[in-house]
Formats: sequence, C-alpha cells, structure tokens
Amino acid sequence: MKRIVLLLSLFSIFTLQAQNSLCDKAYSKASYALLHIQKALKADNFDHQMYYAERALEAFNETDEALQGCNCKKASNAAFEGIQNSKNAVSPDKWETGRFYCKKALEDARTLIDEISFCNESGFSSTYSSDEITTDISEISASVENDNVISEETQSIQQQQLTLEQQRQKLLEEQKKLEEQIRKQEELKQQMVQEREIELQNQLKLKASSEAAIQNLERALSNLFDNYNCTNVNLSDNNSYIRSNDVLYNENLKQTKLFYMNKTIEILNKALLQYQNCK
Repeated sequence: MKRIVLLLSLFSIFTLQAQNSLCDKAYSKASYALLHIQKALKADNFDHQMYYAERALEAFNETDEALQGCNCKKASNAAFEGIQNSKNAVSPDKWETGRFYCKKALEDARTLIDEISFCNESGFSSTYSSDEITTDISEISASVENDNVISEETQSIQQQQLTLEQQRQKLLEEQKKLEEQIRKQEELKQQMVQEREIELQNQLKLKASSEAAIQNLERALSNLFDNYNCTNVNLSDNNSYIRSNDVLYNENLKQTKLFYMNKTIEILNKALLQYQNCK
C-alpha cells in the first residue's frame, strides 16, 4: 500500500510539472496534508493520532506558504481552516475531540485540493523545478520509511498493551475474589450481630422472669416457715440472684439459664435444710 502511495505521489508530481501551473507546489503540499490527516483518522491509538495530526498541520502550513503566489483565494481559505482544525487535533483533551477536528481537517484538505485543481485548470501557469521534484521525492521516501518504523513501534506497543491488559484482567479477578471474601465476612459479621442481639433479648426476658419467679418462691417458702413456726432465714443471701442487665453482655443464654437454675437449687436446698432443722 505504501509503495502504491509513493508511485501515485510521484505520478502526481510529474503530472503537475507537465501542467506548468503556478499552484503545483501547493497541490503537492496539500496532498501531504490529506495523506497525514487520513492516517490520523486511521490511527489505532491516541499518540499516533496526534502525531499524524501534527504532520498534517505542518503540511497545511507549507501549503499556505506555497499558495501566497498562487492567487487562489478559496484554496487559501481552506488552508487556513485546515491549519486551525489540525492545530486543535494536535493536543486535544481526549480521543473523541481529536477525531472530531481530524474529520474537519480532512474536509478542509479535500476542499483545498479541489480549489487548487480548479485554479490550475483556470490557466494559472508556472513550472515545477527539478530541485523541488527531487525534494518531494525525498520527502515521500522518508515518509514511507518513517511509516515502517512507526508500524514496528505500533506492533511493540500493541503487544505491551496486550500484556498489560492481561495483567489488569488478572488483578481484576483477584480483586473480585477478595471483594467476595470481604462481602461474605461482612454478611457473617452482620448475621452474628443480629443473632447476638436476639440472644441478648432472650437473656433479658429470662432474667426478668427468673428473678421475679425466684422472688415469689422465696416469699412462699418464708410463708411456710411462718406457718410451721420455724425460724425464718434469708434463703438467697440478700437477693443475690438479682443482677444488673450489664452482666448479660459477658455471658450467653445458656450461662444465664444456668445461673438462675443454680440460684433456684441453692434456695431450695437452704429451705430443705431449714425444714429438717425445724422438726
């Protein structure tokens, strides 16, 4: 494809020389602008897009200079617009902005070439020197060689990007696994908190009902002592079974049950011993 571009460009140069047109040099520079802006639009990454946009800007500026002696106003206007749009495409804030201005510059380049062709056909004549032809050929050859270098660099960059993308995907998978573990741990933690809250509520209910029942039991046993004319003693060591709610935070439901069961047994054993001594 690059050889075809080279041959077509050489053909255009010698055709322009044969036309003896004053605008032939401007036409050649405009062709470069068109070529570079097309490459900018075909670029597969941001850096290459900006690189070719800058090459197009240089070609538009050279075209504008060449048009000074061409007396082709509409072509000059198109060159000016191309300069402005390609300049905006050289360092855009994002990819889409660069492509937007590249597309506008592409239309400018096409308009520029059409207007120069029209001016040539209108009879403005000049010659294209052999030095200028040699210079153009050298520039085209250098452009093709530079494109080959860029192509190799592009392949290397693409391989690096592929490797980085694979590493990124691996890190994302590991991150997802870690996030899943954290999520499960949080769910388990929340479940444990909820279960503990339910257990604590059951402990509070058990505490309240057990303390009230033991108190009633102690009162009933004391009444029996009075009925049997037995010496009434403190069966619970000054209500030692009555506790603060705070102690429940340091024990589970099973431990709470065991505490009040033991207190009940303790009171009953004391009462039984007292009854035996009362005979």
